[in-house]
Amino acid sequence: MIPIASWISPIFIIHFYKVNKNVKGIMLLLLVLILTILFSFRGVPDIGNWTEYLVLAGLGIVFYVPFLIDAVIGSKIKGFKSTFILPLAGVTFEYIVSLVSPYGTWGSLAYTQYGNLPLMQLASVTGIWGISFILYWFYACVNWIWLNEFNINKIKNGVAIFLFSFTLIMLFGGLRTVLLNPTSKTVKVASISIPHRYMNKDIHKAREDKNYSNEDKELFKQKLNNLHEELLNYTKGEAANGAKIIFWDELSGIIFKEDEDLLLSKASDIAKQFNINIVLSLDTIEQGNLYDENKSVFIDDKGEIKYEYLKSKIVPGDNDKVGDGVIKYADTSYGRVGSAICFDADFPQYIRQAGKDNIDIFLIPSSDWKEIDPIHSKMAVFRAIENGFSMVRQVQEGYSLSTDYLGNTISSMDYFNTDNRVLISYIPIEGVKTVYSSVGDIFAWICVVAFLATLFSKFTQNLKSIKTGYKYILWNR
Repeated sequence: MIPIASWISPIFIIHFYKVNKNVKGIMLLLLVLILTILFSFRGVPDIGNWTEYLVLAGLGIVFYVPFLIDAVIGSKIKGFKSTFILPLAGVTFEYIVSLVSPYGTWGSLAYTQYGNLPLMQLASVTGIWGISFILYWFYACVNWIWLNEFNINKIKNGVAIFLFSFTLIMLFGGLRTVLLNPTSKTVKVASISIPHRYMNKDIHKAREDKNYSNEDKELFKQKLNNLHEELLNYTKGEAANGAKIIFWDELSGIIFKEDEDLLLSKASDIAKQFNINIVLSLDTIEQGNLYDENKSVFIDDKGEIKYEYLKSKIVPGDNDKVGDGVIKYADTSYGRVGSAICFDADFPQYIRQAGKDNIDIFLIPSSDWKEIDPIHSKMAVFRAIENGFSMVRQVQEGYSLSTDYLGNTISSMDYFNTDNRVLISYIPIEGVKTVYSSVGDIFAWICVVAFLATLFSKFTQNLKSIKTGYKYILWNR
């Protein structure tokens, strides 16, 4: 929430275990970190039972492990070299967790730096891992200075190395925001959230209860038809006001499978009539089928369906059919337009497809809840910087946001404080190529290899010491 806080608080965490090297002190630190995570992340996993506390406790342990490794190994390395243990361990664990965890990059330190535009530009080269590295390295460097009692003769070389590196990164970021400032034409994008009066228990029941009577089904259908007409009227209204790309937020177009073609036909007619591109966000349900199709359907200005995309990264506990894992896009008069859905954007390795495909405008229909508002939308901004596309994230029950490929906010909207939930954004029609979209997570892998090499080196040194001690004992006998 406050970027500067994440630069300060871990310094004292590290200093605590540097001066309290006993087991009691280290375990006390783990308890404090878990309690902190339980407090600050409560409600983030939308589970609603004791499992949530286990998930958050696990996140606290994951956050703690790099500090524990630094406490055990860092103290055995002399000089400024010891400051690299924490960032290497921190990035290694963040990256491995992002690959194996169903929650992707949630909890990454890098996300605390939203709003620090010069530093955020580092993501265009290293992904978020470079930002996390700098934060961890800063904590370690400050403590190294502290433990050396701020003796200028001891710390001057190390301070110079860090300041030189940090200055280069900030200069790069500052220059990038100036030299790559968007100059292309823009397109008017209107993104629509579901009218609040339709978000009632009956419609949610239609999604969750797949075994209802024909009478109930017809009742649900009538309510859904009213919803569809309202959304289509919103679409026509924004088209009449000059929007050239219009899309709905996640799950807004709840519909029975047998009625889907009719809705698509109506949307196609509107696209042709107003010469616009429409992305419908559908939640297609089928009686007797446990899994819904949470998807986006792109209709071009000729009324033709260019792609259908199913959500591929499913929130634990949701009953959505898993997509094929391929980002879809369409070439338009306003650049190459692609989309993913909500939780997909929490996985940078997945969204990197958009950068490799040179997508210019990325649409992310989403659905959140208060506990992850507004951080979830702000996390998605890093995907725009990593991959060089401008982004619009329209959110049901959350913070909607559009940015350019540098992370500059174009427009925003708070669902809970807005009556007319339509976000208007003038989006640059050209993106940029980034290093990250070409090389991917190579920086993260460098950190993983360096970390493992350090562990192996310390292990062999300890093993050699044990063998030497054993030979000494045998010799004296």
